Amino acid sequence: MSEPEGTEPSATIDLVDNFVLSAAQRSRLHNDLNARESLWAGLELLYAQTRRLEKQLVPQNLEGSISITWGNIPGVPLHILHQVACFFDWYSVSACNFVALTGWMAKMAILTAESDAEYRRRVIPVVLAHRNKIGAHTSRVWPMDDGIATQEASNFRQLALQNDRLVANAMVLSRTTRGQSSNSRELQPWSLTETHEQLRTRYVFRAPSPTAD
Repeated sequence: MSEPEGTEPSATIDLVDNFVLSAAQRSRLHNDLNARESLWAGLELLYAQTRRLEKQLVPQNLEGSISITWGNIPGVPLHILHQVACFFDWYSVSACNFVALTGWMAKMAILTAESDAEYRRRVIPVVLAHRNKIGAHTSRVWPMDDGIATQEASNFRQLALQNDRLVANAMVLSRTTRGQSSNSRELQPWSLTETHEQLRTRYVFRAPSPTAD
């Protein structure tokens, strides 16, 4: 006997992979969908705050120009840069939770054979690396099998302004200690705002207000 369909319509949870929950699946996963919306609201807030600062940093007549600024960015107090570095950390943790939850729901709905961990690693590999080595816990404190360069880079909280966007992990740190060489290449550069704009197209979410454009 088939399960009766719910009153709610179907829900697309991933436009790129075409993951669509039926009305019945949407009803069963109601609480999970609400948690997903909550995570997305937080991601939108971090995006809006970061994008607003980026627009303040780049004069309108210089938009689209190629420029890189390291460390102390002119016109930005150091405490603001510290706050934005935390935005990247918080974003990486919440984005990984959001994407993993989406992958888990797709697996529960038998829309994919891929695990939530595999899905998350495929969709946001660079953000996941930041989350694992910096955002959730720094490699310096929890090194696992990381080399000394990655450990030190996890506490080297510098941002770069590159092509109108604030970028984390823009510099690769190399170290040689007791004859052992290592580098921090696993921490790849990424833009919070560009990442979020890409996720919007995958997850069919729109900016909640003009302030997040």
